[in-house]
Amino acid sequence: MPSLRRAFAVAAVLFAAKTPMPRSYAQKMPKASHAFTAKMCAGSRFLESQRRDALFVDPLASKLAGPEGLQQPMGDWIMVPRTRFGDDFIIEHYTQRGVRQLVLLGAGMDARAYRLRLPELKVFEVDLPILFQDKEPLLEGETLRVQSRTAVPTDFSSGEDWSWRLRQCPDFDPRQPTVWLLEGLMMRPGGQNLGKWEV
Repeated sequence: MPSLRRAFAVAAVLFAAKTPMPRSYAQKMPKASHAFTAKMCAGSRFLESQRRDALFVDPLASKLAGPEGLQQPMGDWIMVPRTRFGDDFIIEHYTQRGVRQLVLLGAGMDARAYRLRLPELKVFEVDLPILFQDKEPLLEGETLRVQSRTAVPTDFSSGEDWSWRLRQCPDFDPRQPTVWLLEGLMMRPGGQNLGKWEV
């Protein structure tokens, strides 16, 4: 039953939010592994999309996961609920609060810009350059369901000012209400030290 699964989804997200990956372990993970982890997450979203009682449908999940991600999907106990939780949060703020900007910090292989029909939303995806090198070619020719999508390559672990890169985007307006979604970002090397949020 979708409603029951959604209730468990909220509980799982709240639990996971309190149990981040240990910093010492995260710092040992090479940057290339994050691109692979992102594909594993997409693999999990693909499996969920095949269910009759799916909490969401991601038509690009298989393409973004690739063979590697499909063979080793991330555990659905957290991937599925956090995706649905994020979807609901975005839609609520778009429809009820007039928010028209979405920033995905640690976007990974997220495809919300291509599956959420929110025609006035501007989406900004912030993640590692190596990830976008894989992701952008896969999205060529796909149709956006939002007003715009901007990739913002940055390295959170290098100490660089990621917010400066975001502010340089012509479509980003720091004066406008914005939804900020951090799915799994605190697990990344440097994720616990994002610096000041001076956006």
